[in-house]
Amino acid sequence: MHSSEDRIRAVELYYQYGKKASVVVMELGYPSTNHLGRWVQIYE
Repeated sequence: MHSSEDRIRAVELYYQYGKKASVVVMELGYPSTNHLGRWVQIYE
């Protein structure tokens, strides 16, 4: 399970990288692209 800080970091990177989930996953090593999509929906 990832902390809320981890989730926020991933979502911030998602927007920094032009909404490219696969790039975020490659850089961080987590989450899956599906999970990142859910996190983005939660934090919007």
